[in-house]
Amino acid sequence: MFFQSTNVFALSIFINSKSSSQFSSLNLQFLVVTRGYSGAILYSNKAKKFYYSDAFANKVIDKVGAGDAMLSILAICLYKKIDCDLSLMISSLCASQSVNSIGNKKAISKITLLKELEHYLI
Repeated sequence: MFFQSTNVFALSIFINSKSSSQFSSLNLQFLVVTRGYSGAILYSNKAKKFYYSDAFANKVIDKVGAGDAMLSILAICLYKKIDCDLSLMISSLCASQSVNSIGNKKAISKITLLKELEHYLI
């Protein structure tokens, strides 16, 4: 399930409003909330844990497609069982690339992504 929200409490309110059995009955493995310039939150139902990521964009030219870029990369990372923290960071970096051009003119650059990961992780 994917939400867009500027309210940092939206995800926790949703989860806390459900009993554990109700939330489990939704059959969700992960729940993600994007928060624009405040980053993103990922909840893992299996780990019963929240993961947080900053927004990495320095300037925003056009936010159209940023959620699509983020969610598609996040889904692939989680499917491949990449650590939740790293998955969220990778997908947030992809979203930051997406907002640096008008529309979807530029594809996500693997080289830029790897350089950014190296910068933030080392």
